[in-house]
Amino acid sequence: IRHGAVSASIWQQESEKGPLFNVTFQRSYKDGEDSWKNSTNFGRRDLLVVSLIAARAFEWISSQSRQRKQ
Repeated sequence: IRHGAVSASIWQQESEKGPLFNVTFQRSYKDGEDSWKNSTNFGRRDLLVVSLIAARAFEWISSQSRQRKQ
């Protein structure tokens, strides 16, 4: 899930009780002219975007759980 430079990756692991999901957040930035890097540090202006992406990740994980139950 991405919005601008901020993104979330959702990771699924199988367990005895079914799939478990973990989420990592990162921010892309350009280091110099050509080199792109990622950071897990966020500034004040990134925090609202992180919260919105977290809500979207939550909804996606919830939908996966609902589909599995059907």
